[in-house]
Amino acid sequence: MRGTTTTLTIGERVAWYRRRRGLSQEVLAGLIGRTADRLAKVENNRIDLDRLSVIESLAEALDISLDDLLGEPSLLDWTTDSGTHTVPALRAALMRYRALAPFGRGTDA
Repeated sequence: MRGTTTTLTIGERVAWYRRRRGLSQEVLAGLIGRTADRLAKVENNRIDLDRLSVIESLAEALDISLDDLLGEPSLLDWTTDSGTHTVPALRAALMRYRALAPFGRGTDA
């Protein structure tokens, strides 16, 4: 889903993830303790989601991260220049003898 919802509003993301999970508005509204009418207004951008507790409840009910629901980039997103920093660091960590030693030993060690 990353990249697909970056242009969507939070309400549109709620609707997208709700449909993806196969939930009706009534079911999702019940899971977060709100009415289906209020959820419909959120999804149609007629009212804003302005309470963090409701946003967290939606993310939990939809089984997604807050970053995904809010459309924020994740710390784990790959960029064209991230390989110049992460790959050498990962290689160095894997090539350290102490890090590899437990895996290279036999079963009798």
